[in-house]
Amino acid sequence: MNANTIKKKQLGNKIKEWRKQRDITQEDFAGKIERSTEAVSMIERGINFPSPDTVAKMSVVLGIPIHEFYKYGDEAKASAKTQKLIDEITGRLYKMDEKYLKIMLKVADGLIE
Repeated sequence: MNANTIKKKQLGNKIKEWRKQRDITQEDFAGKIERSTEAVSMIERGINFPSPDTVAKMSVVLGIPIHEFYKYGDEAKASAKTQKLIDEITGRLYKMDEKYLKIMLKVADGLIE
């Protein structure tokens, strides 16, 4: 299985799990995101990726931040505490200009090595 297929399956499983946790049927979910039941089924089975527009609609219906749809592997396994720290760091990075971002990248690289 190639990496793209694995990501489709991981994302499909997450979407299905989130939908079921909210007791939303596939049919109701499809209606709320303006897609067919077949399209939702293909996404949940990992056959197709949802379009960015569909992800945005799913995010609203499920109450899940959009960035959660794009987490895979180690990033998806981060503890809630770790994820909160990552979110805080990311928020601060968005406020920095390019000069300081380059410095932060060097700092991060130094810490990882």
